[in-house]
Amino acid sequence: MANRPQKQPWDTLIDENLKRVFDEDANAELPPHLMELLDRLDKIPVADASGTTGATSQSQEEAE
Repeated sequence: MANRPQKQPWDTLIDENLKRVFDEDANAELPPHLMELLDRLDKIPVADASGTTGATSQSQEEAE
């Protein structure tokens, strides 16, 4: 492996702060209107590669 140069202290500080900000966003709760939209999108049948729509029941999808 090639030798990497040592990270500067500010690089580490920037990395830690960016991770903190994005972790907070990733763990934030979605607003109700977005949750409703996701629920509606989940109910739309989607065709698979063979062109048939997946007619799986919701209980089968939850089991996976």
